[in-house]
Amino acid sequence: MALLHQLEQSQWFSSEEISSQQYAQMGLLAEYAAKHSPGFAKRLQQAALQPHQLATAQGFKRLPVLTRRDIQQAGPALHCTVAPRSHLPVGEVKTSGSTGEPVVVKKSAVSNLLWMAMTIRDHFWHRRDFSQRLTAIRANATRFGEFSNWGPPVNLLFPTGASQIINITTDIKEQIRLIRAFQPHDILVYPSNLAGILAECKNQGQPITGVAHLRT
Repeated sequence: MALLHQLEQSQWFSSEEISSQQYAQMGLLAEYAAKHSPGFAKRLQQAALQPHQLATAQGFKRLPVLTRRDIQQAGPALHCTVAPRSHLPVGEVKTSGSTGEPVVVKKSAVSNLLWMAMTIRDHFWHRRDFSQRLTAIRANATRFGEFSNWGPPVNLLFPTGASQIINITTDIKEQIRLIRAFQPHDILVYPSNLAGILAECKNQGQPITGVAHLRT
């Protein structure tokens, strides 16, 4: 909640102040990564850059864009070998691979905290009603499940309605049957999956009713 409050304040800073603070943070991050990430140090060397130069717009523009292939080829060399104690524990996450070979990265406790704050902020901005039901159709859902709340981060701060998790590989007709039985107010779904649901509902001549929010 403290982090949410800081975000609420900083969003009204002038563009100059936001930029200044971003580059100051980038300079600190670059100094740390240059010491502890062999892959990042190599990227700086190839660009003929020193870490402190990334704290300026001119220096930052000289750093090549990090592509998906760059991350895959660098592998563990891109990871920092040492994490500050305040950032522990560090876990491993990977993309779903829906557009090709998955990307594997390290995620610290601090990045998880930032993700939670941003997620709550998104809910606030879109005025979602936490007391309602939520259906999420995901690629990383190992199996179907229904739960008494929305899960973190929302349930850490607020009482919520029930939630439903459906794996994206579930047959579209079965997805629709599960959604109709659950009657969610919010649905989180991939665009391609949503297109399949809409096409099948049209084919059946029967819509899914009661949905107020669709997130893709």
